[in-house]
Amino acid sequence: MTQSALQYASSRNDDEIDLLELFRLLWQKKIVILAFVVAATLLALAYAFTAAEKWTSVAYVRAPRVEQLKAYLEQRRALARVTGNKPVDIAALSNKLFNDFIQLSVTEQVKHAFFLGSPYYKSQTQDAEEQSSRSVLQRLADKDLQIKAPGKNEISPSYTLSFTAAKAGDAQRVLTAYIDAVNKQALALVDREFGDSLNAGVLSRQAEASDIEFQVEHARKRYIADLEAALSTARNAGIKEYTVGQHLPGSAVIELRNVDRLFMLGEKYLSAELATANDSPLLFPPRYYELTRELQMLEPMLEYQAAPSDSYSYQLAPTLPLSREAPKRSLIVVLGVILGGMLGCGWVLVTAALRRPKLQDTKPQGAAA
Repeated sequence: MTQSALQYASSRNDDEIDLLELFRLLWQKKIVILAFVVAATLLALAYAFTAAEKWTSVAYVRAPRVEQLKAYLEQRRALARVTGNKPVDIAALSNKLFNDFIQLSVTEQVKHAFFLGSPYYKSQTQDAEEQSSRSVLQRLADKDLQIKAPGKNEISPSYTLSFTAAKAGDAQRVLTAYIDAVNKQALALVDREFGDSLNAGVLSRQAEASDIEFQVEHARKRYIADLEAALSTARNAGIKEYTVGQHLPGSAVIELRNVDRLFMLGEKYLSAELATANDSPLLFPPRYYELTRELQMLEPMLEYQAAPSDSYSYQLAPTLPLSREAPKRSLIVVLGVILGGMLGCGWVLVTAALRRPKLQDTKPQGAAA
């Protein structure tokens, strides 16, 4: 056998001996290793059963369906009938409501306002200081409450809303209450926008009708004043009757619109015309009656309150969690056992490595003796 072969065989035998010695050492120190395993397992158990639990309630929401918008559609269709606008775009209304709902739900101000008034936040900060209360509020709004947009590759365009709490029931109740609160704000926002548009339409029609009334009343007052002036002139001139006939050739025709010659109609005719002008009701143009009809239809809508509705539809209502999100007790215990074993083996190997040089130093002395 060559020298290189002998060296390889010797090295292989040394590796096998070292591996056997390693297992023998670990077996001899099994009590130490077991002590580490027990200690780590106990610590893992203590943490697993004392750490704060986390339960997460989840809801999936999307744009509302047509039947959920019945009250709003009736309101807007009534306005369209009055104004003569194009038919109501149902898809646009649905998307508008849902977009407002999502935008409000992710707004920090809306989140903070909700939690500040919620019983859950008050229970979490009952005995806390101001700085601690602010930290709790920030954690609830930024970490525990999550709103996730649908992914690009997801078939269903649903938004995911979730809330994590120490109890399953609290997680579901808080998430449900938050969705309801945001829904009310989204509906109120759309109602205000619709109310502003409706109020602007009513005010513009009222102003136009008022202008027509002013013009008609002013025209009658001026006409009455002209008649009174002409009557006074006719009396002073002693003109009793209208003597110029329209049927005579070459005769002058006196028109009532000709104010300068109105007195020539005579006292009798002017007196009758003046009495009629004073007693007869105002005569308005057709546009005035059209405006009046529209106002009769629009003004009651200012006081109309749409039935409660939803700015979203549930694909999945807030769930009552059936399993904890954290802590994972079984996983923690298993990791504790593994960590304890690793620490125990490491301790044994390190202590053995530290003792080995001392043993090698004592061997030559024993041989010399």
